[in-house]
Amino acid sequence: MSGRWSRAWPLGLAVLSSCAYFNGMYNAKKYAHDAEHSERAGRTSEARDRWSQAALHADSLVAHHPHSRWAEEARLIQGTALIHVEDYSNAVVVLTEAVAAARRREDKLQAMLLLGRANFALRLYQDAGPPLDSAATAGDAKLRSAALLWRGRLELARGASAAALSDFRASREPGVGLWRARAAFRLGEPGAAADWLDAAAVTTAYSEADWLPLLDTLADAGLPARASSLERALAARRGLGTGEQSRLALGECDRVAGRGDDSAASTCYAEAAALAPDSMESRIATVRLSRLRLRDAEDDSTVEDIRSTLGRIAEQGGSAAREADPVVHQLQVLAELTVGDPSPGADARWFAGAELARDSLGMMRWAATRFAAMAHRFPDSPWTPKGLVAAIGAGYPAADSLRALLTSRYPDSPYTIVADGRDAPRYAVLEDSLRSLLSNGVSERPPGASPEAGPATDEGRGPRRPVPGRPASRPTPAAPGTRNPQP
Repeated sequence: MSGRWSRAWPLGLAVLSSCAYFNGMYNAKKYAHDAEHSERAGRTSEARDRWSQAALHADSLVAHHPHSRWAEEARLIQGTALIHVEDYSNAVVVLTEAVAAARRREDKLQAMLLLGRANFALRLYQDAGPPLDSAATAGDAKLRSAALLWRGRLELARGASAAALSDFRASREPGVGLWRARAAFRLGEPGAAADWLDAAAVTTAYSEADWLPLLDTLADAGLPARASSLERALAARRGLGTGEQSRLALGECDRVAGRGDDSAASTCYAEAAALAPDSMESRIATVRLSRLRLRDAEDDSTVEDIRSTLGRIAEQGGSAAREADPVVHQLQVLAELTVGDPSPGADARWFAGAELARDSLGMMRWAATRFAAMAHRFPDSPWTPKGLVAAIGAGYPAADSLRALLTSRYPDSPYTIVADGRDAPRYAVLEDSLRSLLSNGVSERPPGASPEAGPATDEGRGPRRPVPGRPASRPTPAAPGTRNPQP
């Protein structure tokens, strides 16, 4: 009996060892397969967790059985998983071992492809080149196609756009059409880029992180009509959610607004807001539409209606609120400045409010009316000549009557003199004193200030035109272009 057990013991160990190999490899493959399924379904967090599990099981198998017949495949799975969870440094270590240990040429080239990707992600371009060059010679068409895509991305990152386009054209990987377009943009060929994008709109899975910047780049390259056509084609694709459609529409509206066509942009934003009325995108479209409505506003009731709309959006939070908040605040300040009460400094506050409306909110019509109203609201105010000059500059319809009023009623005001093209010795001093006054809250005229002094402003500058989609207090970001390649 003991003899039979002694002979069976090594066999039992072999069976247990084989089970360990099988279970470890099975789990690594299963988690990798499930991770790919999660990625295709757009569940990125779930995919990342499953890739982590795949890497863990593959690492365990290699650690315990480094010379088994499954170890080579396990290293490839582990390297792939580490790339997907963006642990590129460890991926380089694992994949360097996989290249050295691989016995089959195609396995070695597969490991080289992954090694090149990991080094590329770390921006170690010199280290990424040789393995990608080797992988691009693979006999397996799928492997070679993938290697050409990644080598093209490496060449694009290095500035070799023509070589990159050549590799992209030879690759048949999904999504390569977008990279062909990026290379064409870099080569200064927006028409060719548009052609590649037209083809990709039919064959390539939609990803707004890829498409939205490319549409902006196409419009900025002088082909806004092609960008609009692509936006419509993408929005009509089956399976696109209302959120994705709304964001596509928002991008198109921003491009129209950026061209200065306020009427078309207003219509566009109104349609975008109606696509998904309860969505964040709808609220953002409403904020941007409200910014455009402020430009045309002439009466207080319209301004108050816009302020109320934006106030409700600001209370709901999120990115729409972040856009609405600065405008709501500016409108509240505007209301406080333009009360027109008889308290000291009311005339200066009135002027400052109209200036705020003009410069920060783009309310040229409303501001022009407010500037002109100073003639009857504050006929004896030292700020009134400045207001009349500002009203003329803002496009007040009856500008000739304001010019006549300046010369007849305020001929000695520094602002009238400067507007007439003559030098006014006191002008700079008065501007400096009023700049200081306004920065201290426009409470009352400081002792000894000249009665002709008015709020500081630069009458010679043109009106600022706020970007409708963004608060005036924020810098306008550069137009999106081709992004740095990331794996």
